[in-house]
Amino acid sequence: MTIIKIKAGLGNQMFQYAFGRALSLKRKELLFLDTFYYKNQPERDAKRELILDKFNIEASFSSEEIYKKYNSKFKVFLKKLYRRIKKIDEYTYYPSFMNSKLSYFEGYWANQKYFLKYEDIIRKDLSLKNPYCDSSKKIVAQMSDCLLKGEIPVSLHIRRGDFVSNPHSAAYNGLLGIPYYEKAVSLLMSKYLPKIAVFVFSDDIVWAKENLRLTCPIYFVSNPNIPDYEEIILMSKCSHHILANSTFSWWGAWLNPNHDKIVIVPRQWIANKTVDQIDLIPKEWIQI
Repeated sequence: MTIIKIKAGLGNQMFQYAFGRALSLKRKELLFLDTFYYKNQPERDAKRELILDKFNIEASFSSEEIYKKYNSKFKVFLKKLYRRIKKIDEYTYYPSFMNSKLSYFEGYWANQKYFLKYEDIIRKDLSLKNPYCDSSKKIVAQMSDCLLKGEIPVSLHIRRGDFVSNPHSAAYNGLLGIPYYEKAVSLLMSKYLPKIAVFVFSDDIVWAKENLRLTCPIYFVSNPNIPDYEEIILMSKCSHHILANSTFSWWGAWLNPNHDKIVIVPRQWIANKTVDQIDLIPKEWIQI
């Protein structure tokens, strides 16, 4: 069997699932998800909830007995691996993992090279189990209305939350300012799409409304009635995307199956410049 430890927020959960799903397909094994992280989260981590169960995933949740058995074995292996490659970067692709005989895996696996071979299956798995709530249905209707008017819907994600409130997250990730978003919209309108409508997603939508000033139509999506797992799918329903330095908006763009989509991302994804980010961004996405 293949067991993947699931931790952190939705974007990271999706990367961990995608890695595990690809590995289980390659091995022709059952996939189990260890979710015990959510019972005892480290204090320095932003508090998160398990959300993968809202999607059509092909996996089971592992028992505590399985977790205890393989967690200790994994730690022994990891110590040996550190001696060989010094450090496991969360965004770097290590092909050796896809041929590993391990049963238990812990990491972020934030690299599409692990699962690109199975992209159609991953996108199907990460579709919603249940219909949209009423508030989400209204957003879908607004997107359709925009298209009828010749306005191309573009998602724009602003990540603040723990990037502002949590010192560890703030120092590691960094915070994008309004100039980045203005530059991204300007580039999109001047070079690619003169007529767009921007759909704004944010964990601080009040701040976004107070600070974001654009010349195109703006729809502020996020509100307490729309759960985050629906938001990420709504994001993927837009035609093109402007990302924050967040795995949440990474997946919002990646789940859009249109290979002609335009995706704009920050050139410096992580404030910590010692982290290798070269494999995180697909080569066709535009970095500014």
